[in-house]
This record gives sequence, C-alpha cells and structure tokens, in this order.
Amino acid sequence: MQRSSGVLLHITSLPGRFGIGTLGKEAYDFIDLLKAGGQSHWQVLPLNPTGFANSPYQGVSAFAGNPYLISLESLVEIGLLKKEDLPKVKFKSNNKVDYEFQSNVKGKILKKAYENFKLKDTAFLGFKEKEAFWLEDYALFMAVKEYFSLNPFWKWEKDIANKEKSASSKYLKKLSDEVEFYKFEQYIFFIQWRDVKNYANKNGIKIIGDLPFYVARDSVDYWANRELFDKSGRMSGCPPDTFCKNGQLWENPIYDFDTMALDGFKWWVMRFTKAKSMYDLIRIDHFRGFEAFYAVESNMKDAVKGKWIKGPSYTLFDKIMNQVGKLPVIAEDLGNITKEVHELLGHYGYPGTKVLQFAFDKSKNSMYLPYNYKNNCVVYTGTHDNNTAIGWFVSLDDFDKKFFIEYTGDCEVNDVSKVLIRLAYSSVADLAIIPVQDILKLPGDARMNTPGTIKGNWEFKLEKGQFSKKHADELLLLAETYGRIIKN
Repeated sequence: MQRSSGVLLHITSLPGRFGIGTLGKEAYDFIDLLKAGGQSHWQVLPLNPTGFANSPYQGVSAFAGNPYLISLESLVEIGLLKKEDLPKVKFKSNNKVDYEFQSNVKGKILKKAYENFKLKDTAFLGFKEKEAFWLEDYALFMAVKEYFSLNPFWKWEKDIANKEKSASSKYLKKLSDEVEFYKFEQYIFFIQWRDVKNYANKNGIKIIGDLPFYVARDSVDYWANRELFDKSGRMSGCPPDTFCKNGQLWENPIYDFDTMALDGFKWWVMRFTKAKSMYDLIRIDHFRGFEAFYAVESNMKDAVKGKWIKGPSYTLFDKIMNQVGKLPVIAEDLGNITKEVHELLGHYGYPGTKVLQFAFDKSKNSMYLPYNYKNNCVVYTGTHDNNTAIGWFVSLDDFDKKFFIEYTGDCEVNDVSKVLIRLAYSSVADLAIIPVQDILKLPGDARMNTPGTIKGNWEFKLEKGQFSKKHADELLLLAETYGRIIKN
C-alpha cells in the first residue's frame, strides 16, 4: 500500500432522504468530498442483506447485496418508478436509520419497480446466469422466508427447511414470481453498486469492503450448504476478556473445514472471488478465525467454557490464491492475537490493524501506541465497534486519561478527536482510516455498534450537509501535512 488515508462510513449512514443512506446521489456527493479532501479510500461495512438486529455481520447471505441500499430516486431516473411512487412520510429522526420503514415499506415500492421492469432484457438474463451459483438459492430462500412470514428457516415446514429436492421444486413453481423479484432486487443492487464503485475509482478513491468470517444461522448459506458446517450444533463466540467477563456468544454456526477441504474450499474460493470483484481492498473481519476459532457447546449460556479449534490456515489461503490470484487483504487482527496468527499474516504480507483507542492502558507500552508500529498496517482512531473518540475519552479511568494527556500533551475533551486523528496521520502506518464521527467530533451517542448488545446499534446516520466541504478542507490539510496524498 502507498502512504494514504481514508474515511470509514457505512452506506446506511449516508444522508439519504428515506430513512437510510443509499447508492444514490448521496454516495456520489460523499465521493466528491473524499476527493476534495485528498482521501484515497472509502471503507464500508458488509453490504449483505442484514438479519438479526440489523447487523451487517449477521447477514442473510454472504454473496447478496442489501436491497435497503437501493436508491429509489435512481429508479425514478431510469423509469422503473414514478415520482408519485416515492414515499411521502416524515421520519422520526434525521440522524438515525429507520429500519422499520425499510422492512415495512421499501420492499413494496421495489415490487412496483419490478412490475414495471418485467421484460427479459439480455443484461438481466446475463446477470442471472453469471451469478447463478448463489442467486438461485438466495432468491428461493427469500421467497420461502416471505411465504412463512419471515420466520427463521427451522420454523418452516420440515421438507423445505431441510431443502429436500422435491420441496425446492414445489416452492420454485409455487413462488416463481416472488423468486424472480428477489433476483431483480439483486440485479438492481449490483448495477447501482457497480456505478458507485466505478465513479469512486475514476476519482481516485478505492473501496475497502468488509468480509465477515462467519455467516448467520438463519442464512441461505447455512440452509443450502449444511454439509459445510459443524454437525454438533456448536456456536461461535469469543472467550472472556477485559470487555466481557463471560465472553461473547455470537451464535453463528461454525465451519466444518475438513469437509470444505474435500472440494478445495470451493465455497470460500467463490466468496473471495465475489469480494474481489466488488472491492478494491477486502477487510477480513475476525481474521484469526482462519488460524483458530473459538467454539462453544450449544447448551451453554455464556462463552466461558468454549475451546479453540485449529482453522485451515495456509492450506485455505494457498488454494484461494491459486484460484483467485493475489488477494488485496486488510486483516482485522485485534484482540489476543497469537504468534501463529502473526506468522500467517507475515507469510502473505497482509497488513494488520492498529486502533488508537486501545493504546492508552496501564502497561504504557501497548502495541497500539504509534511508536510500536511498522509500515505495513492500517491505523484507526476507532472502528465500528468502538465508541467515538470523545465518548471513549470521557469513559476512561483516571490512570488511562492521565497517560493519554502525558502522551499527547494537554487535551480538552473537544480536542480528543483532533489529537487522535493527528496521531493516526503522523504515524508510520501506510494507511490511516478515520470514522466520520471522529472527523465531526461527535459524542458517544453517535457510535455505530456496542459489542455484546443488540439494541440501538447500526443506526448512526448523517444529516444532509453535516459532513461538508469544511471537513474535506481539514482532511486535505492533514493529508498534505503528513504525506498522505497519492500522486498519480
């Protein structure tokens, strides 16, 4: 990576008109501001359809795109909707995503667009053929899920819950139009995403996508590929740490990597192939899972008594590189990382992750302090799982707060974001990524996610004009000062 910088902002957090950010004009306006600010990267969270608690890390599919992100205004521009089809509602808040509206209303509007679309144009047919390896199962899964009142698949009738061949054929026939609608949704999503990414690339902005390690239990991936997952019903999680004394139960199904190896990790090869086609760089969430992952028995109420199981490590990545080519990977290697994980990263040359909020602890020599960095890493003030810089500083105990002030100089609360951003930009890390909340100096109630909780997350949304040319100018000055402008 060249020395450079970028901004972390999920698509949902853009200032969209209808309760959520989309792949419409607001995405293009944001790219324009990134360019004006001398930035070269835009990092987003996973783009898959969200599942439980609206989390993008509990996706309904590892391959599909989130239809909530489709721009309705763009569908008006291409004649699939009329202006009068657009919703005429007032949203409770301009700075929170309205997921209820997306689930209750947006799908109905997209079905209007589908009714206007119903023509077998060659582009749509080509899309269906190219993406058939995941699209066929996804569209059937979503149509059947809708038929069974959105219940998880284990609450469907037994034959289709087990994906018996005769049941799949029955529902494909019974729900043929609904299945086609879900394919149409994906076609529109990927057209809009392609156009946004192309615009970003033409303006010197690379997109950093996010690839979760696990899939959700109530996902088409688990439903359609049960043989690729652990047969005992064990769950994913993480062991106790300073943040969660009982550990965390994530409840995703864990992989049967021995079975996956029998066909050369075909599912993973397809997944990385898809990710490489969508993004310029791929951030792998929970990278350490490929070396070893934490499994908890299904009857456990917490994650205290889980155990570490060896992952496929070099075997999987060698296979992927042979099939897909060199991967433009950023590894999320946070937490208690072992020597084996560091060796795996070093073998492939993948950059790891540094988070400044983790730097100021009792040791006064944290690996996250800038003087301990090497070039091949990505530094953040905080990630989507962290508090905002101001919220973090306010919550520090007296010792850590004192050390922060000693390290950075006298610091008022309102200056914390600015100080952390300068630390990130001035560090030797090749890439500095700043969450937009810290650029805007927002307090803790603007954080994106609080791990271990399920309410109030993934809702942060910018108001129109909140991130402005003024902020772009500030970023440009920083990028120029600390040598983070990429010169073509």
